[in-house]
Amino acid sequence: MTPDPDIQDIEKVLDGDVSAFRGIVLRHQDKILRLCAGIVGDSQAEDAAQEAFLKAYNNLVRFEQKSKFSTWLYRIASNHCLDMTSKIKLKREDSLDAIVENKGESADFREAEDFVRGLEDRDTVRRLLDAVSPQARAILLLREAEGLSCDEIAETLEISLDTVKVRLFRARKALLNEARRLGLVTSARSQPSNEVKTP
Repeated sequence: MTPDPDIQDIEKVLDGDVSAFRGIVLRHQDKILRLCAGIVGDSQAEDAAQEAFLKAYNNLVRFEQKSKFSTWLYRIASNHCLDMTSKIKLKREDSLDAIVENKGESADFREAEDFVRGLEDRDTVRRLLDAVSPQARAILLLREAEGLSCDEIAETLEISLDTVKVRLFRARKALLNEARRLGLVTSARSQPSNEVKTP
């Protein structure tokens, strides 16, 4: 089995070779910067990413290897970005069962999921993401841009799997509703339009 380069670099840093942290930064900087940009916006993303890496560096001794290092790093970055955008009060979550049992909601879920996965234009994505809460942005980015499973997102954000599913559903639905408001949806199946219209 090939040794994990993150673990090797962490061990070097903890043994006093602080330059080994550069390898960690180089391996993860693009993903962390993308996540930060999605939550706090492009103008603050670089500062947020640097702060997240600094927090990770200062807390390396606390990384217990119970999860992947990237999951731990995503947690630090997303929490830092959410702190930056806070003090947003989270609404009480409904149970997942109440959403999934409703056939109309289930159809909405599929429609919203298909719409989000069909988005390709970066400017359109940014515009739509700006319409949802930072918490929703974090979950959407971890799922759609970074490809994390719902289980991995739950671990990263330290919330329950049901909460991830509820928030993901709501975030996708909010994006779809905003796209409808802006006239970006072209068919009943809610496929994104190639043409961006101004509101």
